[in-house]
Amino acid sequence: MRFGAAQLLGIPVPIVLFAVVVAVAWLALRYTASGRQIYAMGNDVEAAKKAGLATRRLTATVYVVSGFCAAMAAVVAVSQQGSVSSSFGEGVEFKAIAAAVLGGTSLFGGVGNVFPGTVIGVLLVQMINNGLIYLQVDLYLQDMVAAVVIFFAVFVDALRMRLMRRLERRTIRVEKGPGRVAASEPVPT
Repeated sequence: MRFGAAQLLGIPVPIVLFAVVVAVAWLALRYTASGRQIYAMGNDVEAAKKAGLATRRLTATVYVVSGFCAAMAAVVAVSQQGSVSSSFGEGVEFKAIAAAVLGGTSLFGGVGNVFPGTVIGVLLVQMINNGLIYLQVDLYLQDMVAAVVIFFAVFVDALRMRLMRRLERRTIRVEKGPGRVAASEPVPT
């Protein structure tokens, strides 16, 4: 029970644990083959299967890692609060989605990063929650504000993806001749 209040070099252990999890996730997703495969599978599962990736094994691995992270969060929460109820964490999934999308993760898959993206998204969502509590906004309205933030983030993400697709269509590759490097030229609209 002292784990939640313990400190390591003057820093609370839950913050150290958070930093370790972020660092490991960032390194694993950015610098390992499995991380690139997770992004590929998130972008298009069928294309990942056709590319020869073991998508079932990869999906199972992602769920196991997610479950392990949830277990670590539960240990920290129980050690800080001293008890747990059956409704603990109810409704938090929407805040998690909002944090990920605000951090740059695409709901359509294949795009996103842990650091600094999702970490900044988590900080933004927590600042919004703390601000609403500080302003003494009704508890029921706080969930509505979170829903508006998620909607806005998904809307902006959809606009961004649409713009990226439009920009991809505007660029064509033109061969300049034998043995020369291809160049990209914009297509007049």
